[in-house]
Amino acid sequence: MAWLLDEKRTEHGLGNLLLRVFLREIFQLQVDPDLSEVVVESETVNGESRDRLDICIQGRWRLSGGNSQRWLVIVEAKITSGEGQDQCARYERQSRKKIAQAHRHALVFLTPDGRHSTTGSRRRWKRFSFTKLMALFKPQLPRLRRRPGFEFLRLYMTCVLKDICDLNCGGLSQQHDIYSLNEYVTFKGSQRN
Repeated sequence: MAWLLDEKRTEHGLGNLLLRVFLREIFQLQVDPDLSEVVVESETVNGESRDRLDICIQGRWRLSGGNSQRWLVIVEAKITSGEGQDQCARYERQSRKKIAQAHRHALVFLTPDGRHSTTGSRRRWKRFSFTKLMALFKPQLPRLRRRPGFEFLRLYMTCVLKDICDLNCGGLSQQHDIYSLNEYVTFKGSQRN
C-alpha cells in the first residue's frame, strides 16, 4: 500500500492519484488537494522505542487556493493479528511530536472488517476497512490503465479482496480463482476492458 501511494516510486507511474483519493476520504475533503513535499514511509521506527509504524505519510497541501498546510497520516494495518499490548495508545504517545507539527492529522486503523482499535482513543483512530480502500481505488483504474504499475495495482487489489477480505466473486469453483477476481476488479459493465 505504501508503495502504491508514493508518487516518488516512479517505476509504477501512478503519480499521487491514489494518495489524493485516500486523503480526500480520510479527511473528508470537498476538493482535491494540491500536494507537495510528500514523504511516504513504511515500517518507520516510532519514537525512542522499537515500535514501528506500518505506514507514515506526511506532506503539505493547498486546498482551493488557500494557504499551504502540513498534514500527517499514520496507518496501523491489521490482517490476522490483534493489537499488541497498548499498541495504538503507545503509537499516539510516541507520535505527539509529529502530530504537533501538522495542521491536520489522522490515525487510521486499517482492518479487513473496519473494526475499532482496542487500545488508544477510539475517537482519535479512524476505523477503515480494506474493502473500503479497494472501493476507493477501483474507480481510478480507468485513469491508470496505461501506467506501468497498472497490472501490479490490479493484482494488489485482487489479492486484498481474495486473501484479506475473503471475497468470493463467483461460485465455489471460482472462490480461489485469482483470474476471476482480477476480472472482477476491472469489470466495467458492458464496456470492453
